[in-house]
Amino acid sequence: MKTIYFKNRILPVFIITLSFFVATFIYSTRAVAQESQISFPVAELGNCENKEACKKYCDKPGNSNICLDFARKNKLMNDDEIKVAESILSKGGGPGGCTSKSECEAYCDNISNMDQCISFAEKHNLIPPQELEEAKKIQAAMRRGIKPPPCKNKKDCDSFCSEPNNMEICMNFAIEAGFMSEVEKKDAEKMLQALKRGIKPLPCKNKEACEEYCSQEGNMEQCVSFAEAAGFMSPEQAARTRKTGGRGPGGCKGKECETFCNDEKNQEICFQYSVDNGLI
Repeated sequence: MKTIYFKNRILPVFIITLSFFVATFIYSTRAVAQESQISFPVAELGNCENKEACKKYCDKPGNSNICLDFARKNKLMNDDEIKVAESILSKGGGPGGCTSKSECEAYCDNISNMDQCISFAEKHNLIPPQELEEAKKIQAAMRRGIKPPPCKNKKDCDSFCSEPNNMEICMNFAIEAGFMSEVEKKDAEKMLQALKRGIKPLPCKNKEACEEYCSQEGNMEQCVSFAEAAGFMSPEQAARTRKTGGRGPGGCKGKECETFCNDEKNQEICFQYSVDNGLI
């Protein structure tokens, strides 16, 4: 049976969390990878004795240049990260005057600061073009007065929008913000209409969870009934799925069928299955 789900990209970058490397070398990916090369205590960093102590030392604005020099000397940051850090330091900090990764994340985790953080990120080339484009879509939607989900940061929004009962508000925002292709939009609108008619959504929070849920024998009828009621399956398709027990050619289920039918030796079986079940 084809699993029907709402694609889990409702708010892909609802809040921009900027990974500033302003003197907080201990957060750097390269720093973590090369941690074994650092001997504690680190004399250059106030004799910090462990990661947490070094983090606290480097989180203090007055120590920014010292930590940046240490990161540069020990190749804990790449050239682009160094340039970003130097740029932020030269301007007295990032958005809201933040001077450490934790401060900048806290500031940019608040949606009220979105405009300033997006502008800063774009100016300093801190996020990939696709994420920047999506962030601007959110920004534009909010400027048009479209009400976003009642959450303050990415973590909260991910949690909020993963709950079936909150799908409607999250889907509405995603549609209005232009995050979906025409096909995804049509599917989302079908889902919204089903929810408004009182059809109970499946008890799964994302694509993977729904695929797993609907692949279990005891849940097939519930998934088929939901797909049919929401308009994702025609009555004929639903009846055929019930007849076959949700299994495809060779007894495959879900993604197994794609793998099975891509194998040349199984193509005749798949073709005959399609003919027998009115798929072609």
